[in-house]
Amino acid sequence: MPAYLSAHAINGKRPNQTLQTVAAHNTRSIAAELRGGPGARIDPKRVHLNRVIAGPETAEEIVASHARILEAFGVKPKRKDQITLIECVVDPSQQLADLMAFFEAAKDWLVCWYDCPLLHAVVHFDESTPHMHCLFIPIRDGRLQGDAVMGKRADMIRMQREFQAAVGKRFDIAPPPKLGAAERRRATLQIIDAISRQGAQFSADQKHQLSKALQTAPDFPSLATAFGIAITTPATPIGVEEADKEAA
Repeated sequence: MPAYLSAHAINGKRPNQTLQTVAAHNTRSIAAELRGGPGARIDPKRVHLNRVIAGPETAEEIVASHARILEAFGVKPKRKDQITLIECVVDPSQQLADLMAFFEAAKDWLVCWYDCPLLHAVVHFDESTPHMHCLFIPIRDGRLQGDAVMGKRADMIRMQREFQAAVGKRFDIAPPPKLGAAERRRATLQIIDAISRQGAQFSADQKHQLSKALQTAPDFPSLATAFGIAITTPATPIGVEEADKEAA
């Protein structure tokens, strides 16, 4: 199974996507998340296993460090909805002999890829699978440039492909499978069916739009796996050919 790598921008538009809430979640400072019990994502008994590998230990210190870095570079957000953070999540998706070596290598690779300040990195061992969160402040050329640092869909696909070549291969992690159009359509229908069985209701147009979005998702194999859908065809990230044509 390929390593999972995703990235998303944080601009404070939603209450659960602000620097404060992300920092609190990553440092396990939200009491409601630590209640445990059936269906809980976080196991409170394993929180002590989590490892901060870069940046401050507490949510308050992360917020303060973010402010200090912005001040040091002499930058301020020009709009309330400006991207001030990029969060990456990395999961090897399999057992490794040295998990921490993988996460350290992944963190160092991401620092080189983004070429902007790393605010915080933590490895969580208290959920179903070990994974790492990295927070970057998208400062380039003395300015906040969230859109440029994040890049477009083609950049994300290239990022996943180069991460696999540089880090995944080093740790003998299998590359993602290459999917033909028929296989993608089959898996997409199964994902929509799985969502529908959980109570979601879609109009015909919504199903059509959702199907199109899913089939062009940068990390479709991992998405299908998350819904328990088997991928049966050979190997390379979905959309690479189309993305390369678009970028050409």
